[in-house]
Amino acid sequence: MGDDVNIKKKSENFAVQLRKDRRQEAIKKRKYKSGNEKQEQPMGNLGAQGVVDIGCDPTDLTIEQAFELQQQRQYPLEIFINNVAVKMKFKVEDLPRLVEMIHSQDTQTKLFACIGIRKLLSIENGPPIQPVIDANLIRLFIELLSHEIPKFQFEAAWCLTNIASGKTDHVVALIERDVIPHFVKLMDSEHFEVVDQAVWGLGNIAGDNIFARD
Repeated sequence: MGDDVNIKKKSENFAVQLRKDRRQEAIKKRKYKSGNEKQEQPMGNLGAQGVVDIGCDPTDLTIEQAFELQQQRQYPLEIFINNVAVKMKFKVEDLPRLVEMIHSQDTQTKLFACIGIRKLLSIENGPPIQPVIDANLIRLFIELLSHEIPKFQFEAAWCLTNIASGKTDHVVALIERDVIPHFVKLMDSEHFEVVDQAVWGLGNIAGDNIFARD
């Protein structure tokens, strides 16, 4: 028992140090970008960019109301995501609708759904990890790790990290779908928010049990 606790503690300490190192590397990459590379993809800035007053409390909106609002206002992607989707409260009952939406070819709808699912997976008590796995979303999240829009990478990595915080069976499901090399590749990102999520994901996997660390 004591050995398992020590091993887990070492894994956590390693993950924290790795996050710090990778964060510094990502910051350096940003600083040394040449002038010709400064044009970012939409949603390339992962912080609270484009904050505006939408005239209502987004935490009270349902999915349908959010898109009715967007149809009326026609906000740019970044405004809609940062001021509506990111601030909304989602319910577990929303999961089937979000699963349907994340398969959409529309960027706005897909990103909205990814954020909604991430928020559900972040619920402290009873996050719907198994239903998300049963909906075959792990492979979709892995695909989104290489999306051209960094916000997708960030949200998908967060979803996978939350899955990795579940039971051993959930971690095994990630390992069986080869998530580890994708997380490792993501640590070369110039966006330290993305790097943070990748390292947290690896830390959750490594801290689960001996099989996961192997």
